[in-house]
Amino acid sequence: MHNAIKGAGIGIICLCVYFGITSVGSVSLPSDRKASDQSDPVVEEVAVAQTEPAPTTPLEQAIIHAFSGDKQRSPEEQQKWLQSVDYVSASINVKGYLCAAPIESAKVDADHYGIGCITNRDGTGRSNYLVNFRNGNVQPI
Repeated sequence: MHNAIKGAGIGIICLCVYFGITSVGSVSLPSDRKASDQSDPVVEEVAVAQTEPAPTTPLEQAIIHAFSGDKQRSPEEQQKWLQSVDYVSASINVKGYLCAAPIESAKVDADHYGIGCITNRDGTGRSNYLVNFRNGNVQPI
């Protein structure tokens, strides 16, 4: 019997992961009641942290790092951040579009980010692009 219950617990965990259930409940009796009481059980919510999936490509990693929002960086972090910003703008530029500095981003769906750029190095002009981080395709929007 114990092994069946143990196996059922693993099955429930697998179902929770498969269906993306982020919180589960546990049932317990209030501390002032005995197990022999026939009263309604109390449901306690147990929160489960939901994490973002890890970046899948170097372009997605660069986009996430370029727009991380960290203002205070060590010199090493600052250098990595600048490299990420350059990588994002170069990924757009090699497709024939202008992006001097990426200034905003938003994840559109599972494969795309919307990237807003300043188009000229003197700070003028603005363009928005739909970037597929899996295959590198860029479309102006």
